[in-house]
Amino acid sequence: MAVGVARGAIFPGMKANFDRMSVGPTSIPIAIGLTLMMYPPLAKVN
Repeated sequence: MAVGVARGAIFPGMKANFDRMSVGPTSIPIAIGLTLMMYPPLAKVN
């Protein structure tokens, strides 16, 4: 969490870049991250 706060303080334009990567109310980076997190349980990876 501290790394994210530091990145936001050092690169203030980063938030605007993430805001541009959305389709309607859906954030594409969040959707990709959630898909990657859900893949192992759905694929039954041990």
